Amino acid sequence: MRIHTIIIAALLALATAVPASGQIDLRFDPADTTLEWSDLATLSVWLDDAVAIRSVDITVSYDTTRVASIDGLQGALFADSGLFIFDGFEQVGTGTWHGYAIVMDADNSLTGPGELFRWNFEAIGGGQTVITAVEAILYDPDALPIGGVALGEAVLDIVNDPSPVPDLMLAGPRVRLQPNPFNPRTRVSFDLATGRDVELAVFDARGRRVAVLHRGPVAAGPFGIDWDGRGDDGLPRPAGLYLFRLDPRGDAGWTPVVTKGILLE
Repeated sequence: MRIHTIIIAALLALATAVPASGQIDLRFDPADTTLEWSDLATLSVWLDDAVAIRSVDITVSYDTTRVASIDGLQGALFADSGLFIFDGFEQVGTGTWHGYAIVMDADNSLTGPGELFRWNFEAIGGGQTVITAVEAILYDPDALPIGGVALGEAVLDIVNDPSPVPDLMLAGPRVRLQPNPFNPRTRVSFDLATGRDVELAVFDARGRRVAVLHRGPVAAGPFGIDWDGRGDDGLPRPAGLYLFRLDPRGDAGWTPVVTKGILLE
């Protein structure tokens, strides 16, 4: 009788710990938040159920006119476990990222609740935008996919967006970055119809000048210069949004031109 009681208790505990297929709802935290333009923020993916897992695999879409992706990494459930964890993060297309975290120890796994993954980003455009899961997969301790996992949406409301400065001013030359996003080096180039004095400078998202790339005469035709992600003080700048401003010195008949670049971590 005692053995039967133990077996029944174990089965009840298992039923409580592992939701039936279709009942594992992951969530973004915060699910709804208000941000200032140029704020750096983190959006976490949480598991609220006592589910045993070996890994998490997530693909998320976002609006690149509102949000600039910076990086992603394992959540606290993995990071604080003391186990050997392998994680990764990559941009898999315009406005889509893929992240994962895996317990590499074959004899161990993790059990929720807890934070599975975190995404770091920057608010770059005003208005409301929805962060949507393209796919969310949990794998059990035997590395088999768990059925019925869903990840809800998150809503970001970005306020105090300054008047946007278009990347191309109709009366001025176009400033190009290649590559963009970049880490840590990018080529900044433009073409002048006639030779003249210009200043090409880099500003952070709050309008503070970071580096002067060129100040002085430039001949007509193409011009290019590299930025290595360092300020005028020689120190590397943090990941985020930067503004590249080409300013005509004197009366050029065109106004300063600004284009945006994303420095990745």
